[in-house]
Amino acid sequence: MLWKGNFAGESIEDGFARVVESRLYEGTSVGTASAINSTAATAISTATIPANTLLAGDILRLKGAVIVTAINATPNLTVKLKFGGGTTLATGALSMIVDDLVYWEYNMRVNNLDSASLVQFDEHGSMFYWEEGAALSGTNPVRSDMDAKFQSPGGGLASNADIACLVEFTWSVAHASNTAVVIQHQVDLVRP
Repeated sequence: MLWKGNFAGESIEDGFARVVESRLYEGTSVGTASAINSTAATAISTATIPANTLLAGDILRLKGAVIVTAINATPNLTVKLKFGGGTTLATGALSMIVDDLVYWEYNMRVNNLDSASLVQFDEHGSMFYWEEGAALSGTNPVRSDMDAKFQSPGGGLASNADIACLVEFTWSVAHASNTAVVIQHQVDLVRP
């Protein structure tokens, strides 16, 4: 269930917990094609959680999807989701064809917020890769290895500064035709 907007003071039941507030932070380039003629890691979308927003007990739901719209030959693409500077999810190098899709969903709970405004998380998530191109004629989901937990840099993230959630692409071969579109990138903050 996804709540949009800010519902401060309203009670919404989701079957497990009462939600009293929800905020949605959208990525900066959703729907925009990103042609990257480089093999360098390139941030293509950013969703930002403003400073002093997080409280202990908050739940962050990170969701997104990227679709490959054009390529030259069959390059590999690595998609990374970075939260607060650290890599949260990564696909590894995927051999891509047109219409391949990478989708992720990652949940983080603010476990602790200490006196230095450092936030610690409990988290779990998954990233899937669908091969939808002509070579496969159907969905072939491949789950990426997401058992490693997100590690907060230096023992925690500073919650008194903006926290960026980035989507990053790295192509194995540089070519002007290598294009992908972020079709979803959002961080939903739920305050139970």
